[in-house]
Amino acid sequence: MSRRKDITAILLLLLAPLFFLFPTITTGATYFARDLTYLFHPWRSLNGHMMQAGKMPLWNSFEMGGMPFLANCQSAVLYPLSMFFYS
Repeated sequence: MSRRKDITAILLLLLAPLFFLFPTITTGATYFARDLTYLFHPWRSLNGHMMQAGKMPLWNSFEMGGMPFLANCQSAVLYPLSMFFYS
């Protein structure tokens, strides 16, 4: 009986992702527009606008009443390839 419960649990764990990802699997839709569009693009845009204005982007006053921008590692202010957003 214990082996049957183990097999059932394993099957449920293997089928759970199919349940949550069913629209993606069946329609070909992607989750592209989530973090990339709503989080990272505005950060790159803010970084570019502040650098063009000649200001060091230390603080993001547009998010949650203000939060550190340079100290946030995901904002990538000091990442070398962010320079493409400066122009």
